[in-house]
Amino acid sequence: MEIYGAPEHEKYDSTMYGFADMVELSYGAPDMQRISANTIGVTGADELQPGDILALARDLKGRISGGVAHHIQVVVSVSPTAINIFQGNTNDTVHWPITWANKLLGRNVADPEQSAYAGLSVEIGVFFNTGRGWDYRNSMTGNVKSDYLKFFELYSWNFMEFNH
Repeated sequence: MEIYGAPEHEKYDSTMYGFADMVELSYGAPDMQRISANTIGVTGADELQPGDILALARDLKGRISGGVAHHIQVVVSVSPTAINIFQGNTNDTVHWPITWANKLLGRNVADPEQSAYAGLSVEIGVFFNTGRGWDYRNSMTGNVKSDYLKFFELYSWNFMEFNH
């Protein structure tokens, strides 16, 4: 739990919307990898349950950063043949050198209160068990990737007790 500090928090409403804005600004994919009482590792897709987390940390970007997650998907439903997910996403302004230029200009692409905010609407996707792996399709963009689940770390997330 973060301690209230006027310089960091004064501009946010004391409502669920203000809280959501603060979470968007201060909480990222790597935070989901912190194993604790509220987040534990899951060993395989057959153990996933709704509410669990898929953290993209084993692709090229993740390997370059030492296994730090840079994208999160939340499991909505599971079956032996499909894993349905919701996912956050960002526009292209989260990549260097655009992030560097924004910092020089005093802008933060993670701050939903700023016009430079890079967050996009939640997207829907699904992983399909092909017998050789789990292929992915983003239902909103049409993006398809073969055997894509192997690039994710799987976590059980106790949302109802989170931040206790």
